[in-house]
Amino acid sequence: MARTLFDKIWDQHLIADLGDGTGLLAIDRILLHERTGGVALQSLAEAGRRPVMPRQTFVTMDHVVDTLPGRTDRTIMPTGRDFIVATRTAARDAGLTLFDLGDPGQGIVHVISPEQAIVLPGVTLVCPDSHTCSQGALGALAWGIGSTEAEHALATGTLRAKKPRRMRITIDGELATDGSGINNDAGGIRLDGAIQIDSNVTFDTDDGGTGSDGVITLVTGSTVSS
Repeated sequence: MARTLFDKIWDQHLIADLGDGTGLLAIDRILLHERTGGVALQSLAEAGRRPVMPRQTFVTMDHVVDTLPGRTDRTIMPTGRDFIVATRTAARDAGLTLFDLGDPGQGIVHVISPEQAIVLPGVTLVCPDSHTCSQGALGALAWGIGSTEAEHALATGTLRAKKPRRMRITIDGELATDGSGINNDAGGIRLDGAIQIDSNVTFDTDDGGTGSDGVITLVTGSTVSS
């Protein structure tokens, strides 16, 4: 039976079948930011543990930092400095790759990941950020987690996950030349708005009522493949 890219990545990373559709997966990459990453790292250190794969764990400052020229640890957000300093200290103590303020590689966590070739096709990647699943566009199995799950992934290099259902979305038609949407053959229907086209894998476990809750969205069709 043919398998999707998601099925192949899941099977390759499955350490143990825990029953009821739940598996223990090996995690290849962990991304952290200063809003929740510092919390996970501090909690890990307080328990007397260290990250099991420091070379595959990456930290950036992107959630509470200012975007103004000449920015420093002091932020418009009242408690921002505390988050930045705590994360910097914890990341350095753990020997992690840190994209700090002033580092040319610093930026939004799910943007710098492809820029720095952290995310790669076929890897599993987690981060305490709901936009993490957008990296499925690069052929990875990537999803957002909480700080407690981040601590578990840091300590063990694994995560417990329930295997989601699969949903295929087929998009056919040509992109409009003015960038406003997609013109298809059925009377020139135009699809407006932000369509997240993840050409292979999106791990969406959000409960925001988007219609794809708890499913893997596999996007295909002539528009995506062209």
